[in-house]
Amino acid sequence: MNKCNRDIILSNLDRIKEGIIHSCQRVGRNPSEINILPVTKTRSLEEVSCLRDIGYREFGENLVKEGVRKYTTSENGIWIMIGHLQTNKVKDVVRFAKEVHSVDSIKLINALEKELQRSNKIMRGMLQVNTSGETSKYGFSEAELFDNLDEISKLEYLKIDGVMTLALNSKNEADVRKCFEKLKSIQTKINNMNVLENEVTRISMGMSGDYKIAIEEGATDLRLGQAIFGPRETPDSFYWPA
Repeated sequence: MNKCNRDIILSNLDRIKEGIIHSCQRVGRNPSEINILPVTKTRSLEEVSCLRDIGYREFGENLVKEGVRKYTTSENGIWIMIGHLQTNKVKDVVRFAKEVHSVDSIKLINALEKELQRSNKIMRGMLQVNTSGETSKYGFSEAELFDNLDEISKLEYLKIDGVMTLALNSKNEADVRKCFEKLKSIQTKINNMNVLENEVTRISMGMSGDYKIAIEEGATDLRLGQAIFGPRETPDSFYWPA
């Protein structure tokens, strides 16, 4: 089991916050616009407790099984689903998650809406967009998203107010930046159409290796795991196919 090293976590968070400030200064943004979502996949309950003690309450999980386990065995955590979600796991997610940030298909949308209606529960969600064009990544293409926007606008229980993406896994900063630019452009287009009940105000993009670029391109929510906790034994490719 991973042990909590509070001093290391605090030091890493200080470094992250400095990076956020510098990135915001470069593009004239206010650091208060940026939300850090700690990603706790493979992390122990002790490590989660460390973050709770520091002041964090919301945590991102990639796997349903792990999310359910932490939900049922920890106190005061608010869990957000950020990984690919199969429709046969929707019931479990509606049970443990406050939000789903990886709404990546109409099939999943319909399954979530049906289960939320059955449970009489309102849930916020983000549309996951495949901005890199890689077939290995989940998410709506831009064309698919706009083709289905009218149907999405009719949802009563799943309240879409954000968009999310995973950038190209590349050392070429320009290629990574293009993915983030595209998501920001899509968010602007959605809001200009004025179709959805809620304005799309949240842009979830940027992980431990590219969050500074994401901030410069308009991110409001950063999904950070290794930048906070340090390296994991399980590689990113297990959760985020490249």
